[in-house]
Amino acid sequence: MANPTTNYGWPMPTATDLVTDLPADFAAFGQPVDTSLKALNPATTLGDLQYRSATANTNTRLGIGSTNQILTVVGGVPAWSTPAAASSGMTLITRNAFTAQSSVTIDNIFTSSYFTYLFNYKIFGSASTSVTLQGVYSGTVQTGATTSYAYYGLDRGANIRSGSGSDGASAIIGLYQSNENDSCLGSLTWSNVGNSSQKPLWIGAVNSSVCWATVIGGFISTAQTYTGVKLAGTSGTISGYVEVYGLAKA
Repeated sequence: MANPTTNYGWPMPTATDLVTDLPADFAAFGQPVDTSLKALNPATTLGDLQYRSATANTNTRLGIGSTNQILTVVGGVPAWSTPAAASSGMTLITRNAFTAQSSVTIDNIFTSSYFTYLFNYKIFGSASTSVTLQGVYSGTVQTGATTSYAYYGLDRGANIRSGSGSDGASAIIGLYQSNENDSCLGSLTWSNVGNSSQKPLWIGAVNSSVCWATVIGGFISTAQTYTGVKLAGTSGTISGYVEVYGLAKA
């Protein structure tokens, strides 16, 4: 036997080999071929992958990964990896429910962890009451400031209403009127709160027994490190729930 092949060095019969030598020649040739082919395909299990190893003419087996893993590269070779869980765009900070309260203070919801907050609410009033909201800082309700606002909406008579105004006495944000067994609900986005002494900005959409849908926005004129809010009814009591989400920083 001679004439080894160029790439794998398989022994091949020569022209001078006798016919009687062929069985032994094929045995000597076949086993190296089998060994070489297995080196190129080391897979043993359903789903296995193979890739080029550092050894010439030899592949490496990469076993099947786990459910939801992804194929990546570690140290210059393929590897299965479990991706990090996607971070949520919103984190629930609090969800408060209350019943028949004259006012509700929800503090320590605005912190330096977020730049922007989503404030959702649904409130029922006893008899006929207007629902208001004020900023809170260090446990103190903001009263010595001005709240300026503008709104645009549709009332129950299908009339367009718009306007602007301010509250120069107690920095109150009006969330509109709620009649007994009716509700006011809305969603406000807050910024400039919780991080440093700033003037809060807020904008959102509200709905009540007076206005079917209103877009409203404004700001509180006095800079503070605002940490929460106070909800109150101008008469009677309020019931409902509030939920606050922090929106992930970029």
